Amino acid sequence: RSRGQPGFAPPPGVFASAMVDCVSNLEDRLAVDAAKIASLDIEESRPSGRARGCRLGRQRCPKKRPSTWRLIWVSAVLVLLCHSSAVVCHLWWWTRGAGLPWFYCSQRAVPLEPPNTTAVDDIRRWADGLVSRMTKAEKHSMVNGVGWLAWVQLPNYYVGNIIAIPRLGIPAINMQDAMQGFRTTDQRMIGQVTSWPCALALAATWDAGAVWEWARAVGDEFRAKGANVILGPSVNVHRSAYNGRNFEYLSGEDPHLGARLTKAYVEAVQREGVMAVVKHFAFNEQETARMTENSIVDERTAWELYYPPFEAAVEAGVGAFMCAYNRVNGTFACQNPALLQR
Repeated sequence: RSRGQPGFAPPPGVFASAMVDCVSNLEDRLAVDAAKIASLDIEESRPSGRARGCRLGRQRCPKKRPSTWRLIWVSAVLVLLCHSSAVVCHLWWWTRGAGLPWFYCSQRAVPLEPPNTTAVDDIRRWADGLVSRMTKAEKHSMVNGVGWLAWVQLPNYYVGNIIAIPRLGIPAINMQDAMQGFRTTDQRMIGQVTSWPCALALAATWDAGAVWEWARAVGDEFRAKGANVILGPSVNVHRSAYNGRNFEYLSGEDPHLGARLTKAYVEAVQREGVMAVVKHFAFNEQETARMTENSIVDERTAWELYYPPFEAAVEAGVGAFMCAYNRVNGTFACQNPALLQR
């Protein structure tokens, strides 16, 4: 019935016609949907639960988990690759970085002819001419040590080794520790070296003459064993009795005593043809956390208490300095301009 017209009835056949149209439209829509579904090529789900038809609509396919054996195989391949890389690196280090260069032992050596003068300018010009004749590889070898494979010292090498340049007559630099005599770094050395009194025991004598005789004998043994550089003397003035290296520091607690004994040591060792290396510059006063600790020292304290033994080494003509492991006033000693460039 129409609203507001009670008793009104539509003409006969209207409902039947509307029903036919509705069914026809529904059949058309079902046919279209069936065609769309057929075009997706839906397959029945497999036992794994993954089907190509899972992309119907906006659903994503569930990820298939890799099998345990596949994970084991991939892990084994990765481990093999890592080990192979390590082997390659070790071989390179052995042949190029740790051992001697190719054909090194077959090179013909010539004598080195130093200038017959003590003038600094003449010696500098002679050194500049020698460097100008070096190849790039030879220059690199002068700042690259050999004889170590990572932290393992190779047999028949010294603690520190700079290879020679035979064609220019430049000898090898063979460095060895130091303050109780020739350091034993190989089982074969045991019983073949002299165990000398430690430096602190010599300092307790307050006798520069005794230190001179001791250093001369140590230098003679180093030279006999082929080492031309002794990594000593250690001359840091003691600050704490707990320092683990006090036994090898020649100065004890007295900078004046340290200066007197350092001069005697340097002169005696270098008289034997062995270059002395004074260490550790500067303020290496503890072994605990020595690679990271920060020694904070003012200028007056440094010059009055800790520098005098190093000054004495310079006056005695020491061959080289070794910088310390620690930081000094916030900057590591080996890159500290206040220590190295002032």
